[in-house]
Amino acid sequence: MKIRSDQLDALQQQEEIKKRSKSTGDGFGDLFAQELGLQDEASNTQAVVAPVGARAMVLDPLLMANPVQETGAVEGTGEDAAAVVGQLDGMLDKWDTYSQQIGATTDPDLKGAYDTLESISGDIAQLKQNNPELSARYPELGSVANELEVMSFTERFKMNRGDYV
Repeated sequence: MKIRSDQLDALQQQEEIKKRSKSTGDGFGDLFAQELGLQDEASNTQAVVAPVGARAMVLDPLLMANPVQETGAVEGTGEDAAAVVGQLDGMLDKWDTYSQQIGATTDPDLKGAYDTLESISGDIAQLKQNNPELSARYPELGSVANELEVMSFTERFKMNRGDYV
Protein backbone atom coordinates (compact mmCIF):
# COMPACT_ATOMS: atom_id res chain seq x y z
CA MET A 1 0.00 0.00 0.00
CA LYS A 2 1.44 3.39 -1.04
CA ILE A 3 0.74 6.51 1.00
CA ARG A 4 1.18 9.75 -0.94
CA SER A 5 0.50 13.16 0.42
CA ASP A 6 -1.13 16.02 -1.46
CA GLN A 7 2.04 18.04 -1.20
CA LEU A 8 4.04 15.33 -2.92
CA ASP A 9 1.49 15.15 -5.73
CA ALA A 10 1.57 18.92 -6.16
CA LEU A 11 5.37 18.89 -6.27
CA GLN A 12 5.37 16.16 -8.91
CA GLN A 13 2.86 18.07 -11.03
CA GLN A 14 4.98 21.18 -10.76
CA GLU A 15 8.06 19.28 -11.91
CA GLU A 16 6.13 17.87 -14.88
CA ILE A 17 5.03 21.36 -15.88
CA LYS A 18 8.61 22.58 -15.73
CA LYS A 19 9.80 19.66 -17.85
CA ARG A 20 7.06 20.26 -20.43
CA SER A 21 7.77 23.98 -20.58
CA LYS A 22 11.46 23.35 -21.29
CA SER A 23 10.72 20.90 -24.08
CA THR A 24 8.00 22.89 -25.89
CA GLY A 25 10.18 25.75 -27.08
CA ASP A 26 10.17 29.51 -27.06
CA GLY A 27 7.48 32.13 -26.79
CA PHE A 28 4.19 32.45 -25.05
CA GLY A 29 4.06 28.85 -23.85
CA ASP A 30 7.20 29.23 -21.77
CA LEU A 31 5.99 32.42 -20.18
CA PHE A 32 2.59 30.89 -19.46
CA ALA A 33 4.14 27.80 -17.87
CA GLN A 34 6.36 29.96 -15.70
CA GLU A 35 3.35 31.90 -14.45
CA LEU A 36 1.51 28.68 -13.71
CA GLY A 37 4.54 27.47 -11.80
CA LEU A 38 4.64 30.66 -9.77
CA GLN A 39 0.96 30.33 -8.95
CA ASP A 40 1.45 26.74 -7.86
CA GLU A 41 4.33 27.79 -5.62
CA ALA A 42 2.19 30.52 -4.10
CA SER A 43 -0.63 28.09 -3.36
CA ASN A 44 1.86 25.65 -1.80
CA THR A 45 3.33 28.34 0.43
CA GLN A 46 -0.13 29.37 1.59
CA ALA A 47 -0.66 25.85 2.88
CA VAL A 48 2.58 26.11 4.87
CA VAL A 49 1.66 29.43 6.56
CA ALA A 50 0.50 29.03 10.15
CA PRO A 51 -3.18 29.57 10.92
CA VAL A 52 -4.33 32.99 12.06
CA GLY A 53 -4.65 32.01 15.71
CA ALA A 54 -1.11 30.66 15.81
CA ARG A 55 0.28 33.80 14.19
CA ALA A 56 -1.48 35.98 16.73
CA MET A 57 0.36 34.20 19.53
CA VAL A 58 3.79 35.05 18.09
CA LEU A 59 5.02 38.62 18.43
CA ASP A 60 5.76 40.33 15.17
CA PRO A 61 9.42 41.43 15.08
CA LEU A 62 8.50 44.61 13.22
CA LEU A 63 6.24 45.62 16.08
CA MET A 64 9.02 45.01 18.54
CA ALA A 65 11.46 47.16 16.51
CA ASN A 66 9.28 50.24 16.90
CA PRO A 67 7.98 50.34 20.47
CA VAL A 68 4.79 52.22 21.14
CA GLN A 69 5.39 55.70 22.44
CA GLU A 70 3.06 57.75 24.54
CA THR A 71 1.37 60.42 22.49
CA GLY A 72 0.70 63.91 23.69
CA ALA A 73 -2.37 65.97 23.16
CA VAL A 74 -3.31 66.77 19.60
CA GLU A 75 -2.19 70.23 18.64
CA GLY A 76 -4.97 72.77 18.93
CA THR A 77 -7.13 70.73 21.26
CA GLY A 78 -7.64 71.54 24.84
CA GLU A 79 -10.29 71.84 27.46
CA ASP A 80 -12.66 73.49 24.97
CA ALA A 81 -12.46 70.55 22.60
CA ALA A 82 -12.85 68.07 25.46
CA ALA A 83 -15.95 69.92 26.65
CA VAL A 84 -17.43 69.86 23.13
CA VAL A 85 -16.64 66.16 22.77
CA GLY A 86 -18.31 65.51 26.11
CA GLN A 87 -21.43 67.38 25.05
CA LEU A 88 -21.55 65.56 21.72
CA ASP A 89 -21.12 62.25 23.50
CA GLY A 90 -24.05 63.08 25.75
CA MET A 91 -26.15 63.90 22.69
CA LEU A 92 -25.24 60.61 21.08
CA ASP A 93 -26.32 58.83 24.26
CA LYS A 94 -29.64 60.64 24.00
CA TRP A 95 -29.92 59.47 20.39
CA ASP A 96 -29.50 55.90 21.62
CA THR A 97 -32.29 56.48 24.12
CA TYR A 98 -34.46 57.98 21.37
CA SER A 99 -33.91 55.00 19.07
CA GLN A 100 -34.86 52.61 21.87
CA GLN A 101 -38.02 54.62 22.61
CA ILE A 102 -39.08 54.68 18.95
CA GLY A 103 -37.99 51.12 18.17
CA ALA A 104 -39.93 49.40 20.94
CA THR A 105 -41.88 46.58 19.30
CA THR A 106 -44.81 46.42 21.70
CA ASP A 107 -45.51 49.97 22.84
CA PRO A 108 -43.24 52.76 21.57
CA ASP A 109 -42.87 55.70 23.97
CA LEU A 110 -43.64 58.53 21.53
CA LYS A 111 -44.09 61.18 24.19
CA GLY A 112 -40.76 60.28 25.80
CA ALA A 113 -39.12 60.17 22.37
CA TYR A 114 -40.40 63.66 21.57
CA ASP A 115 -39.09 64.94 24.90
CA THR A 116 -35.72 63.35 24.12
CA LEU A 117 -35.68 65.08 20.72
CA GLU A 118 -36.47 68.42 22.35
CA SER A 119 -33.64 67.84 24.82
CA ILE A 120 -31.23 67.06 21.97
CA SER A 121 -32.31 70.19 20.08
CA GLY A 122 -31.80 72.29 23.19
CA ASP A 123 -28.34 70.78 23.74
CA ILE A 124 -27.35 71.53 20.16
CA ALA A 125 -28.59 75.12 20.41
CA GLN A 126 -26.66 75.57 23.66
CA LEU A 127 -23.52 74.05 22.10
CA LYS A 128 -23.71 76.39 19.11
CA GLN A 129 -24.37 79.38 21.34
CA ASN A 130 -21.42 78.62 23.62
CA ASN A 131 -19.09 77.83 20.66
CA PRO A 132 -19.96 80.15 17.77
CA GLU A 133 -16.73 79.33 15.90
CA LEU A 134 -16.98 75.58 16.38
CA SER A 135 -16.71 74.67 12.69
CA ALA A 136 -13.76 77.01 12.18
CA ARG A 137 -11.78 75.82 15.21
CA TYR A 138 -12.69 72.13 15.11
CA PRO A 139 -14.08 71.21 11.67
CA GLU A 140 -14.70 67.55 12.52
CA LEU A 141 -16.62 68.35 15.69
CA GLY A 142 -18.53 71.06 13.83
CA SER A 143 -19.62 68.58 11.18
CA VAL A 144 -20.80 66.13 13.85
CA ALA A 145 -22.77 68.90 15.54
CA ASN A 146 -24.33 69.91 12.21
CA GLU A 147 -25.30 66.31 11.46
CA LEU A 148 -26.93 65.96 14.87
CA GLU A 149 -28.82 69.21 14.31
CA VAL A 150 -30.11 68.04 10.92
CA MET A 151 -31.10 64.67 12.34
CA SER A 152 -32.99 66.22 15.23
CA PHE A 153 -34.83 68.63 12.94
CA THR A 154 -35.76 65.80 10.57
CA GLU A 155 -36.96 63.53 13.36
CA ARG A 156 -39.03 66.30 14.95
CA PHE A 157 -40.62 66.92 11.55
CA LYS A 158 -41.41 63.21 11.21
CA MET A 159 -42.89 63.13 14.71
CA ASN A 160 -45.08 66.19 14.00
CA ARG A 161 -46.16 64.71 10.67
CA GLY A 162 -47.22 61.48 12.42
CA ASP A 163 -44.83 59.01 10.81
CA TYR A 164 -44.46 57.02 14.03
CA VAL A 165 -48.13 56.82 15.01
